[in-house]
Amino acid sequence: MAVFRGLKGKPIAFATAEQIKATGRYSETNNASTLIGEQTYSRFYAKVTDKTLGIVCDLRGDYLIYGWRPWGIPMALIAFFSLGIGVSGLILPGNLWILTWPGTLLCAFLFVISFWWYFRSPFSHFIVFDRRNQLIHLPRWFSHKQDTIRWKEADLCVLDMPTGYFFEHVTTELHLVPPPLTLQHQGTRHWWRFFKYHYDSKQPHIIKEYNGYTVDGSEAVFRFIIDFMTYPPEQSIALDAMCMKDMDIEMKELGNNNFERSVSKYKKFWSLIDPERLPSEPNWTRDKQGQWQQLRPAVRARFGWFGLWNKSYTLPPHLRGTRADPACKNDPEAPLPVARWYSIENEGTGELIGQPAEVLAAVLRGEGMPSKESLDKTRLEEGGWPGPFHDEWYEQFEEKKPANITQDEKAD
Repeated sequence: MAVFRGLKGKPIAFATAEQIKATGRYSETNNASTLIGEQTYSRFYAKVTDKTLGIVCDLRGDYLIYGWRPWGIPMALIAFFSLGIGVSGLILPGNLWILTWPGTLLCAFLFVISFWWYFRSPFSHFIVFDRRNQLIHLPRWFSHKQDTIRWKEADLCVLDMPTGYFFEHVTTELHLVPPPLTLQHQGTRHWWRFFKYHYDSKQPHIIKEYNGYTVDGSEAVFRFIIDFMTYPPEQSIALDAMCMKDMDIEMKELGNNNFERSVSKYKKFWSLIDPERLPSEPNWTRDKQGQWQQLRPAVRARFGWFGLWNKSYTLPPHLRGTRADPACKNDPEAPLPVARWYSIENEGTGELIGQPAEVLAAVLRGEGMPSKESLDKTRLEEGGWPGPFHDEWYEQFEEKKPANITQDEKAD
């Protein structure tokens, strides 16, 4: 995995590969969660997932999905011109067809489609981070198919750019470079072909509080993705996020323990994709020179024609055995989706509270819940899973850095 961070105040839109490498902000082997020259980042702080899972992101077990609608500007222009022409048709006299009532109705129809419907419709393009197979699934601009590359071969960009009337704000954008482009050979000269899947803008006083970089917004999103893809499921902070998402499925007004209903109705932005349909092998890979080579055609993984038919939403493995599972919906012994993650004192079943990492890993892999007798035997009095939003659970997996030894201590 290669990472490049654009420098503040310097144009990067047309930077060559040589210019990027000369900045010292590019690494071809940046597999750690920290960026080049940036402050270190702690994976365990209170409710980090609240800052990283927003309206453009969905989490389904081993798949982290970022979606968007790519034609926002053209649709806004169509709405603007159709409204203007339609109003002119009502006010101005003339013999042009567009200025008659049929023409005005056509303009009204175009306005509704482009302004009202489009910006409320499901996302049509998706970037899917596949933790299970260590892959990234990329969209194509004019197709329903998804290309697939290996996580370790991806080019990621974290670009800091000054914005505002007096360049007083800093916008941080997260980009992913699709094949056949590479930062190593083309740089950012084809930036308009990159996929931008997240961005945020910070005000000057917030930037100053954190010495130039903040722990939320795009910074947190990028490190959340790194954590999601590089740590085992039972050690990733996505474990907390999963509990939060399972609560949405469980709530009567959102999902009522029906996973398909929760996706198709209340998570409609992501209703056009089922990540379980995605391939487990890449169709693009790099050769020894770092150039992309296509091995096979892309896979059609998105529901076409706005998802009017042929929809199916595969239940994430960790929800099997809960009441969100159609096979267990009427089973009084089956736990609610979120209940198994919480202790009895917090209105949960306490099934996974106190369990070691191995048990959590088995549940997340979809191997099912162990028997109640087995759970009682494996439960740990100390050091087991404490439930969501407990920083100490993640702290045990952090790398222990050796303490700095002073010259006086060395002399002793």
